[in-house]
Amino acid sequence: TLISELEGFPMPNTPEKVIPELTQWSRALFQTLPEFIQKQLLLERQSNAALQMSQLETERLLAWLVEDELNQRKKQGSFKGSFSPVCQFIGYQARCSVPSDFDSDYAYTLGATSAVLAASGLSGYMAVVSDLSQPVQKWRAGGVPFTAILSVAGSSAAGAFRPRPAIFPHRVDLDGAAFKSWCKEREDCAKFEMYENPGPIQLSGPSSGVVSTTIMSKFSYLRELEDLRKHMSALASRCRPGCDPRTVRVATQSLATLNSILDELAGPSEAIEQREK
Repeated sequence: TLISELEGFPMPNTPEKVIPELTQWSRALFQTLPEFIQKQLLLERQSNAALQMSQLETERLLAWLVEDELNQRKKQGSFKGSFSPVCQFIGYQARCSVPSDFDSDYAYTLGATSAVLAASGLSGYMAVVSDLSQPVQKWRAGGVPFTAILSVAGSSAAGAFRPRPAIFPHRVDLDGAAFKSWCKEREDCAKFEMYENPGPIQLSGPSSGVVSTTIMSKFSYLRELEDLRKHMSALASRCRPGCDPRTVRVATQSLATLNSILDELAGPSEAIEQREK
């Protein structure tokens, strides 16, 4: 595809250098795009080495296509009007609603946690808040080092860029409660108009504190880490010098099996599929 071919070029780049190197079909597609889209596709890569697709002015592209079509119709005599588009990017605003009380509390908590981390000299940490399905008074705030959530992907086939650390992608859990809840609604969404804007009721009343199904179905991250540390401390106290050799043997074998399982979970899914084949 055009995108996969462009990913093999060093960035930033220019259309003049890229076009001759593209395959026939990708070259034809690239040349049908307006000049500003061509240049935006060849900007400096993102931090994860991917193309900056978010920088593509799709609203301007749509206006350009409409203007081109109207110019063709004007030449044919089927259009006599004028067209003067004014574009505005409202990507995030177009797909979100007014913040609820929950959203505001969550944002304040993340900001306060970030301030505490910065004041404590803990740079390179991401503020996290757990137990969001509970009342605000029971939320648990903390920090996670970025190195714990980063992975380094393999280089591209063309080898045009060095691998860079990136946050490991989190796929949608198709067996999770949130997706199953959506499956019950998506057929009606395809047939009927179900859009609703709660308006002021999300700032007061029973709707203001409602959290999403995704959050309700998640476990307490920080509490689970605390329980894990307790189990590790208990294991360390059991496996002291002088304990029963059987205890050490069982603990060693169990931990080795656990680490093998965690290695499988940490590896890319493609590698697992290849091993299964």
